[in-house]
Amino acid sequence: MALREEIALIDARLADLLQRVDTNEAGHWWKELQQVYDDFREATAKADTDAARHCLNEWGRIVQTGVADYAAWGEVYGVVDQRRRLGRE
Repeated sequence: MALREEIALIDARLADLLQRVDTNEAGHWWKELQQVYDDFREATAKADTDAARHCLNEWGRIVQTGVADYAAWGEVYGVVDQRRRLGRE
């Protein structure tokens, strides 16, 4: 009985994690970063500090999103491993 409850708890945690991770492929983030970089170069060439600042903010947002997504996937793998081990018992 206790094992079933623990498995149910892990399954619930896994479902929660999977709802929070981004489903975009890593390539999406690289393309978006490339576009922001291009926009930043254009803004700096025009000495448009407001646009350049906006680009840097976007760049930071994209990087933070990617890092959070990477961390969440790491947690997913850990929970899946826990679930696998409990399923054998």
